[in-house]
Amino acid sequence: MSGVYRAYYTDAAKVERMAIERGYSGQEGESWFDYVEADHSRYWTSQTFGDLEKAVKWIGSAVIEGKTCFSGGTILLEEKTHSRCKSCACEGKWTTHEYSVDETGIVDEMELSPPCQEEVE
Repeated sequence: MSGVYRAYYTDAAKVERMAIERGYSGQEGESWFDYVEADHSRYWTSQTFGDLEKAVKWIGSAVIEGKTCFSGGTILLEEKTHSRCKSCACEGKWTTHEYSVDETGIVDEMELSPPCQEEVE
């Protein structure tokens, strides 16, 4: 199987912009998260890589530059299978690994079960 690495992080600038639009003023005790559900994908910045090392460096750089909300990001390994399965809309692509990344590199790795209930044809 061949795969791609989809790297993403919650973009601090996007979250701040939306929080301000919703009334955030920066007063003492107030947080962006009082106004925004920051883990929603609309606030992510993402990029696709053919190589895990490049994806890790991209997120690490974003953390160092202060672009992330949560001091890290996530990388998903999406692998192409032979064909689409019979029972779902996976399109023959399975996310098989998830990596949590910060400025030091990979801090956690999890192998994911195939999302499909049956093997591909």
